[in-house]
Amino acid sequence: MSGAADDHGTLIVGLGNPILRDDRVGLLVARALFERLPRGRAVLREASVGGIELLHVLEGFRRALIIDALEPGLSGTTSLEPGEVRELALAELERPDPPLTPHNAGLAHCLRFGRACGLSMPEELRLFAIGVRDPYTFDERCTDEVARAIPRIVEQIEERVFGPSGCWARGEAAQRRAGGPLAADVGQRVR
Repeated sequence: MSGAADDHGTLIVGLGNPILRDDRVGLLVARALFERLPRGRAVLREASVGGIELLHVLEGFRRALIIDALEPGLSGTTSLEPGEVRELALAELERPDPPLTPHNAGLAHCLRFGRACGLSMPEELRLFAIGVRDPYTFDERCTDEVARAIPRIVEQIEERVFGPSGCWARGEAAQRRAGGPLAADVGQRVR
């Protein structure tokens, strides 16, 4: 964990495995984004877990920005070219069937379970997926095309979320310009 939470409790979560080639891109983008923000603006956490194991990563923050790799050809999801970034709505990650185990529970299940247990879970959520080529090979370097895209991806996420007209720009006037804390079509409010 890095940094201290601001008065809004903003968390940046980088997801990925640091020893798998492109799977690590969420970690790298989250780190780079965090370094660009003013001190105290957000807290950085990195995780190599998913499902219910994210409970304590997300617990205690009002809002969370999650950055992760999107596996190529993953059934039922949007396909992205390597190095392409897209903001996803929580509903796009929802699984139609209930999870069989806590390990394959989705993010929506995790948030609902946390709230049912009385945990303080994020009220606002932004999810960014990054297209990758090779998330399975053991290597501590991303493929060239994904590595070259990282600075552009960081800039795009920073502008969309923390920029002057971003959804989490400082101040209420900025939030009004951005259409409120969350736009209806992406990063849905979670209950």
